[in-house]
Amino acid sequence: MDVQRALKDLLAGGIFIGFGLAFAIGAATSYEIGTTLRMGPGYFPLLVGGLLTVLGGLIVAKGFIAGEGAELGSIPWKAAVLILGAFVVFGATV
Repeated sequence: MDVQRALKDLLAGGIFIGFGLAFAIGAATSYEIGTTLRMGPGYFPLLVGGLLTVLGGLIVAKGFIAGEGAELGSIPWKAAVLILGAFVVFGATV
């Protein structure tokens, strides 16, 4: 098993699980869920959060049984700062 590939899949799966749980918990605590026939405003975010969590779980499981893959590599800090700066400037000017 390639440790770098497994680490990449575990990190990606963890991010998916984190976003999925955030959507699901936010929908369940803030909005009315409703039923399948009469969906409330929190039904779709709860469904999307559940699907993201399941997808993240599958990616984590794949990370444990992964084969060969590319190295994780270093973080391109210059690009990350420029992209984050673009979001901040856009948010400030809107």
